[in-house]
Amino acid sequence: MFKEKMFIQRLEESIPIYDVTLLHNQRFEIVADETLLEKIRKCERQETRVLEEIKKQPEKVWENNGIIYRQGRIYVPDNQEIRDFILHDHHNSPDAGHPGTYRMLESVKRTFWWPTIKTDTRRYVRGCDMCQKNKTIRRPDHIPLNPLPIPDKPWEEISIDMIGPLPKSEEKDAIIVIVDRFSKMIHLVPTTTSLTSMDLAEIYKEEVWRHHGILKRIITQPLYLNSTHVLCKLYANITVNIILIIHVYYSKHT
Repeated sequence: MFKEKMFIQRLEESIPIYDVTLLHNQRFEIVADETLLEKIRKCERQETRVLEEIKKQPEKVWENNGIIYRQGRIYVPDNQEIRDFILHDHHNSPDAGHPGTYRMLESVKRTFWWPTIKTDTRRYVRGCDMCQKNKTIRRPDHIPLNPLPIPDKPWEEISIDMIGPLPKSEEKDAIIVIVDRFSKMIHLVPTTTSLTSMDLAEIYKEEVWRHHGILKRIITQPLYLNSTHVLCKLYANITVNIILIIHVYYSKHT
C-alpha cells in the first residue's frame, strides 16, 4: 500500500513536466453531435478512396455505424462546410473561448481528423476578426529615430568621442576622435583617459579651430557635456550649439 502511494505521488510530480495528451483505449467512446455525424456519414459514403484505405490499413482505419475512424478519431470527409462547422464550434463557442492555433488544434484532434487539419486550423484562427482585434502585441514599440540634418558645408558640425582605455604608448592610453559630419574627415588625437575639460578644450583649439575655423554645432555624449561648456567659455563670442547624444545610433561617425 505504501509503495503504491509513493508511485502515485511520483507520477503526479512528473506529469506536469511533459506535454501529456490523454486518449481513450476504447474505440467508440467519442461523442459528437448527431446531426453532424449524419452529415459526415452521407459525405463519407461518396469517398471511395477512404473505403479502400479501410481495406489496406484495418488496424488504423475502421468503420462503425457508418462513421469512419482513424486511430480512434472521427474522419471528416473532404467537405469544407462540415470542416468549417467543426472549427467554428471549437473556436467561437462560449466554452472554447477563442483559443490560439495550438490549443485549438489539440482540442479538435481529440475527436476529429482530416489530412489538412493543421493548415485549416491555422487559417481559421488567423481569419478570426475578434482574435485579430484583441490580439496581444508582444513586440515592444520601436521609438522612431530622427537623424540629424546634413550640414551645408565642411566643418560646420563635428562629433567628438573617445576610444579607450588602450595599451599605453608614450603615456597615452586613449584616442580622441573628431569627425566632420559633412566631409567625414577625421582627426585622431592621442590622449589619456584622465582627460580634463580644459585638456579637451585645448585639443579642440589646436586640432579643429586652428585648421578649420569656427563651427556651429558639436555633437557629443553626456560624458563630455562639461567639456563642451568649457569650449563655450573659451569662445564666448561664438555661438556654438551643443547636442547631447543619448542614443548611440544618432551619431554614426564617432
